[in-house]
Amino acid sequence: MSYYLSSYRMGARTDLLLERVPIGRTVGLCANALDNVEPDVRARLLVRERDSLEALGYRVVELDLRGRFADRPGLLDDLAPLSLVWAIGGNSFVLNLAMRLSRLADALPGLLDDGSLVYGGYSAGAVVAGTSLRGIELLDRTDDFPAHYPSREVLWDGFGLVEGVLVPHYESNHRESTTAGVVVARLRKEGIPFHALRDGEVLTN
Repeated sequence: MSYYLSSYRMGARTDLLLERVPIGRTVGLCANALDNVEPDVRARLLVRERDSLEALGYRVVELDLRGRFADRPGLLDDLAPLSLVWAIGGNSFVLNLAMRLSRLADALPGLLDDGSLVYGGYSAGAVVAGTSLRGIELLDRTDDFPAHYPSREVLWDGFGLVEGVLVPHYESNHRESTTAGVVVARLRKEGIPFHALRDGEVLTN
């Protein structure tokens, strides 16, 4: 499985991302972690992330999972032209649920295994790639699902590219850094495996 997981934005090793996904390839930009924010805010951040990916030389299309909650077979058509799925930050529990409702979480492992796709993301986009979201409730609300979602179930299992909990913004110049430290202390005390990422750091495979 090939992945590029960052604490914040593109991280400091875009050279490694470009090795895995060469310039000119098509990226599916997934902003569903922002489905619980105001539409104008979501749209503005989507443009920001699109600009960053295009600056690296990628062709970018939006991969909006909301359109596949009732049309799950169509998701494979969306994924077919993509070389990279890039999931941005926001609410980890919202993104995790969107990935389950659309069955993206089910489709990704097979596509990553056969090398046809790379998964990447930051903050919430990285968190959902762990095996667990335990402790992340200190960073992200678990009661803030969009009203139009057909479910508001809190899902504690990620789709498991990396063993343990991914904790972003650890010891960083970020507003969530202090809370990230509390999460790490709790996980360490409870003996739960985790990866604490500082902004700029990435996990890759």
